Amino acid sequence: MQINPYNIELDKLEANKKTALERIAQLSGQLDWYRGFQPEAAHVRRLGIARALREHAVQEAGHAARLAGMNERLQHLRAAKRATEEEAKAGFDPRSWLSSERSIAKRKAVELGNQIAQLDIDISTLAESTSASIKSLHDANDALQRDLDTYRGFDPLRIQSEVGMRTTELGQMESELAKVRDRKLALDRVIAPLWQRLEACRAQQSSLEHDLRKAEMFCEQLAAAQGNRAAIHQACERAFGDGRPGMVKRGLKGKLEPVKREIGKLEERIADEVRKSRLDVREVIIDGNNMAYHAGNFIGLQALEAIVPLLATRCAVTINFDPNFRRKTGLNSADIRNRFPQASVHFAPHGMKADPFVLKCAEGKPHAYVISNDKFSEFLDKDAVRQGRILKHAIMNNEVHIPDLDMSTPLRRE
Repeated sequence: MQINPYNIELDKLEANKKTALERIAQLSGQLDWYRGFQPEAAHVRRLGIARALREHAVQEAGHAARLAGMNERLQHLRAAKRATEEEAKAGFDPRSWLSSERSIAKRKAVELGNQIAQLDIDISTLAESTSASIKSLHDANDALQRDLDTYRGFDPLRIQSEVGMRTTELGQMESELAKVRDRKLALDRVIAPLWQRLEACRAQQSSLEHDLRKAEMFCEQLAAAQGNRAAIHQACERAFGDGRPGMVKRGLKGKLEPVKREIGKLEERIADEVRKSRLDVREVIIDGNNMAYHAGNFIGLQALEAIVPLLATRCAVTINFDPNFRRKTGLNSADIRNRFPQASVHFAPHGMKADPFVLKCAEGKPHAYVISNDKFSEFLDKDAVRQGRILKHAIMNNEVHIPDLDMSTPLRRE
């Protein structure tokens, strides 16, 4: 489902993982080569190549003399062939056309041509074999030199360090991949039926709009018709089962409007579910005083005692209170802290209200969210307010709800 933003994130992480694995394999291969390379053996092989090149130099001198002789013979054969071909030509005297001397000359020219062709092949083969053999030795020597240079410049400690670093990064990627996969699947489960219904509504909207355009066309034709209006009514009847274009148009509009409203609601719901899934909540700071009231009535710790244990299963929890909260509950600091062993409980200093104290706890923490129904309109400069890291709660039907976290639990009765 491409609407799920985790698809792109997952693809990117998978690509990064593939790159990391390829780099680790490359570095490991380099280490294996370094450990298996024997520089002494490489030196011995280079000495052997040097000897072979010296021997080839001696052989090459002999080959050069042989090639010179072969080329000289080739020139003689070509000259002889040209002379023989002249003898084999038909002259002006008809008596020579069928003479035995001409026949012998023609056969001799062919034989000389065969000798020349074979000698050409022998000369090329000898020259190429000598050149190829020397080139092969030089290539092998260059390759050994490159290997020796690489070996001398190789830093195994640096490579091992990078392998360790890449392996650690790979472990972190695997962990992040697992989290993203879980979030993707969780979001898919929520929005899949919504998306399916949205697609059905969009198809219905398209069909209704098509029919509406057709009904409007019938209405326009009726308005412009000078006569034969019956044919238009009959065409409308065939298309819609009702020959009154105006009634059909009103009916289609009546069907279209609720479909459009449903599409709008579905799009909003999907967007909201996507937004909630992107909340990376690792810590919550609860405005304790704010959650201690419901419909203007003080309910003490009921809502907090219900929701804090549930929140603590998901993230770190901090509860901040006004300094006078203890007086309202008749409990001291230790009593209140004992009620919330899963959380860190703080009381604002005397003379300081809880709101700035709560917001200060979320400063510089991109994954810390404040739970409060306060609008904090006088604190628009604070990180949590400016970045939208404020989560609302609701108390209804004797349950505490935090909609953005999809959390709800029954109130605790004191």
